[in-house]
Amino acid sequence: VLRRRIAAVAKEHRIDLVALRAALPKLGRGTLSADGTPGPSKEQLEAARRLSPEARVKMIRGMVDRLAARLAESPDDGPGWRRLGRAYRVLGEKAKAVEAYGKAAALQPKRVDVLLDYGEALLTARGGSKADGKLNADFVGVMRRILALNDSNPVALWYVGLAALQAGQPATAKRHWRRLFTVIPK
Repeated sequence: VLRRRIAAVAKEHRIDLVALRAALPKLGRGTLSADGTPGPSKEQLEAARRLSPEARVKMIRGMVDRLAARLAESPDDGPGWRRLGRAYRVLGEKAKAVEAYGKAAALQPKRVDVLLDYGEALLTARGGSKADGKLNADFVGVMRRILALNDSNPVALWYVGLAALQAGQPATAKRHWRRLFTVIPK
């Protein structure tokens, strides 16, 4: 799915993916991730596969801790905060994931993909709703920010509509959900 989406975006914007891949700099100790930051080499990945589960977790924890330390020294790295948020989410550290994604969203306020990650972290960390069953206000605020940037985002349309319904505004909910039906595939 990701490769098809990349190909579609490249075609839409007339980007030569072959030339782009060839132009990406190679790093001696690893490769570049999709956002252009260093990652482990194939050899390092293979070595990690051979580790015991306990040793692998310890190695991963060390990598996450090093990334967190680097971001403490360079706090203006939006993609780095997003990577840290992903790492914390994978490790099950929901509150830390929210904090990291929040910093990424603050540094990249117009990136819908970053805001979606932040919203998902908020939804997961806080159970998505308060004791009364209503969506968390911080989460709904992020969804509204997404709609302000992209009024066709299906995730934001769904949740903002749900929040409107929960707030006793069925006409507003209906408006968002009708829009949702126009943007999702049949």
